[in-house]
Amino acid sequence: MDVKDSGEALVFTPRDHLQLLQLQTVRAIAERQRRPARVGDRAESNRLAGEAEAPQDAIPAKWRLVPPGTELYDWQRKCLPLWLKDGRGTVKVATGGGKTLFALAAAERLQNEREADLRVVIVVPTIPLMFQWRDEIARSNLPARAIGLMGGGQELPALHELRVLICVLASARERLPELIQKAGWAPRLLLVVDECHRANAKQSQRIFDAAPRYALGLSATPEQALETEELPSDEAYESGFVGRALGRVIYTFSIRDSLAAGLLTPFEVWHIGLPMTPQESAEHALLSRDITELRKDLQVRHRKSRSKLGFLAWCQSLASKNEPDATKFIGLANNRKRLLYRARARIDVTLGILTEASADVDSRAIVFHESIEEIESLFGQARARGLPVVLEHSQLPDGLRADNIDAFRRGIARTIISAKSLVEGFNVPSADLGIIAASSGSVRQRIQSLGRMLRRKAGGRTARITVLYVRDTEDESIYEKADWEAVIGAERSRYFAWSPPEASRRTTSTSPGALFSPSI
Repeated sequence: MDVKDSGEALVFTPRDHLQLLQLQTVRAIAERQRRPARVGDRAESNRLAGEAEAPQDAIPAKWRLVPPGTELYDWQRKCLPLWLKDGRGTVKVATGGGKTLFALAAAERLQNEREADLRVVIVVPTIPLMFQWRDEIARSNLPARAIGLMGGGQELPALHELRVLICVLASARERLPELIQKAGWAPRLLLVVDECHRANAKQSQRIFDAAPRYALGLSATPEQALETEELPSDEAYESGFVGRALGRVIYTFSIRDSLAAGLLTPFEVWHIGLPMTPQESAEHALLSRDITELRKDLQVRHRKSRSKLGFLAWCQSLASKNEPDATKFIGLANNRKRLLYRARARIDVTLGILTEASADVDSRAIVFHESIEEIESLFGQARARGLPVVLEHSQLPDGLRADNIDAFRRGIARTIISAKSLVEGFNVPSADLGIIAASSGSVRQRIQSLGRMLRRKAGGRTARITVLYVRDTEDESIYEKADWEAVIGAERSRYFAWSPPEASRRTTSTSPGALFSPSI
């Protein structure tokens, strides 16, 4: 290890720090199955009524939630009166477009101009995002005792002191409606749901039992990844439970809009089609044959059932009841998905891109994948190559996750490999290289992933996002569901087909059928 003698004590170098984190991550992977369940949120029932604390600085009648000297973007100024008109609605803003600032501006105007004794509840999907909101609101003129947290073992202050409560969704769905009823907040309550698409699950919908007078939904793309494409996305959202609870989409500010407004860095998206190995192709063909045969019979039964569920949801419902054909169908489909997730070409191309990028000491890379098992394998192989890489996923210990992200933020690690957990809920610095190594069918997740890399960068650095998919499979069909021209503009997309090194030839063509050299 590169341990240097400072004259008085031995000091770890950044390289030593990275190696220590990597070793801790390797140990955490090995111990993951044996790790005890996390202790649930601590009960706060003895704090709900709470005794009044000693008088402190008064809670101001006029709130200042927007930091001094901060000017709203044009879209925020246009959107604010639209939301204030009814006090309800969903704002569809790409990551990095300023939806948090918009929510603070809306709450500030509501308190100062319409609802003089406002209460604000902000529901977020993850614990890190809860603390990020807390840090933003801590810059306001509200005293610390007026800002409470629910989730992650946090203890609530006395209710009569609270003006803003920030809740993790998992805790809010269990405790928020009862708390709001007990406090009598509903007639003066603004409910803000960040990443509101996450509240679609039936259990999560309980947060709306709080019956707030005002509501604001925030998301890069709030629509569900619906099986059917019959409804436009906004209409699908607005007709769903969450859309009806929060209000229709009143404003859309896309990645293209953010780029035109100068809020994002210039970028390109490289779309790379990958082949399967002969062995993978043979296994895929067998799985696909069995899936097709089962699908035919199940689709007939689905039509006859007149179920309101989509075909896949209907099959999953039957599988949950141990119906043999549906259970086998879902199992085969999952096996095929795992086969495509672990396609050898994904690893080869990802490692090749990361190895070349590591030569640039200023480069920062984020890798996204859907499978924890696969990113752990990728992390191990990247580490074996000596790449400055850390790992992030939801099943690592919280402290190690925070340390790994901090190492990436400080440049000690220059690549972070992540499962879906990094897509939402972590305030990571922007990167100039992003690799979407594997993705679900959700356009929302792809847009969220892009947003992590497109924030403005020092020195005018540009960004490149690489999207990998397996050619001539359902993986390509899922990839093609995204209207990339609508999302980012045709001029920012380049298309390649990659072949293994022995079969490839270098090309500068940008046509979809072009061969992509692995040594880019």
